[in-house]
Parts: sequence; structure tokens; C-alpha cells
Amino acid sequence: MQPVRCGGHPNSTIRLSNYRGAQSMVTGSRQKDFRIQRVVQALTEDPSRTLPELALSCQISISRLIHLFKNEVGINLKNYRLDCRLQLAAAMLVSTTMPIKAVAYTAGYHHPSSFMRAFRTHFGVSPTDYRRGNDNERRSSIR
Repeated sequence: MQPVRCGGHPNSTIRLSNYRGAQSMVTGSRQKDFRIQRVVQALTEDPSRTLPELALSCQISISRLIHLFKNEVGINLKNYRLDCRLQLAAAMLVSTTMPIKAVAYTAGYHHPSSFMRAFRTHFGVSPTDYRRGNDNERRSSIR
């Protein structure tokens, strides 16, 4: 499966394979904080993880985690997490026939309406239109 950008950061990609078994690559010239690498990996494997869960796994406060993440990765942790969730959802919409409600829950949303609003804001189209558009592209490439 093609790498999918997660978090919008040029040094962060995820390879979606069965969605939960994704791998992360965060590269750079300076030593990386292992706690932040752990957070990136955790979000890659399960973008529905919450900030309190991530902070607890690193044994630091949420505010400290947010600060370290911004310094280490270069973007806001909440935006990175949102992007990971929506990239996962987009990949699922294209590669599965799961109902949109199930995709929303799998991506960590408790309410499909919240998912649909976030998806439309991020991609500029509804999840249904995104799926339809990618189905049309696949069909035209087969011909």
C-alpha cells in the first residue's frame, strides 16, 4: 500500500497495512526524544488514542507532551492526531466497503456527524463524495 502522509509533516509518513499495523518513520539529523517517537508510533498504530492516554504512556503531563511534540516534530500534536485519524479514514473509504459510520468509529470518532464535519473541513468533500470520486478514478484507470 502507498505511504500516506500523517500530520502534514514532511518527515512523517505512515504505511497503512491493515490500518492498525502501520509503521512510522520520523527522521532527522538530531537525536529524537524517545517519548515523542513512542507517541508518533502509537498514533500511527492507533490514531484514536487520546491525549491523556498518550501522556500517560510517556509518564508526562498533557501540557508537557504537547510542548515536546511541537518542538520535536514541528507541528501541533492535536493537528497531527487529527490528520492521522482522517488519513486513516480516507484510506479506509477508498479500500473498503465499510459503512461511513463504521469508518468514523474506527478512526476514533464517537459521533459520525463530528467525523463528517471534520472530514469535509480537511478534504473539502464529504466522506461519501470522497469514496465516490475514488471509485470513479479506479474504474476509469481499469478501462
